Amino acid sequence: MELWDPQHTRLTILFDPGRIKRDLKPHEEMGLPLRTGKRYRLVIDRTWRDAEGRPLVRAFVKSFRAGLQDRSLVRTSDWRLTAPRAETRDSFIVTFPEPLDRALLMRLVSVRDSSGAAVDGDRRERARDAMGVRVAYAMEPPRILVARRH
Repeated sequence: MELWDPQHTRLTILFDPGRIKRDLKPHEEMGLPLRTGKRYRLVIDRTWRDAEGRPLVRAFVKSFRAGLQDRSLVRTSDWRLTAPRAETRDSFIVTFPEPLDRALLMRLVSVRDSSGAAVDGDRRERARDAMGVRVAYAMEPPRILVARRH
């Protein structure tokens, strides 16, 4: 089974959970699947099919180095929220203390009005840190929002 997003632009690669979770035999015997500081290559052969079922024009290779593992919990209390000015289409900005998974953010984080209804808007990356990692996202509303105290 291939785990593509609906637009066929992101493929999720799963590792054996036994290698990730502590105190399990595969983890104790073989360790983590990626080792901090070690270099890896993800290779997608050109015989794979694209979203329309056609073979790829060429193979894709992505080289990367594994960073430090992060087993800390996400604490929303550490997020910095910057509200738009009242009666403008200014963006609502969320700044994170560390990089977070973009796909999960886009799917799980939303803006809601005082009645609890989702506020539509164009969510996009706003800033990167010195390492080029995303640390802030903005939601630009499609209409003027009226700010109220909640």
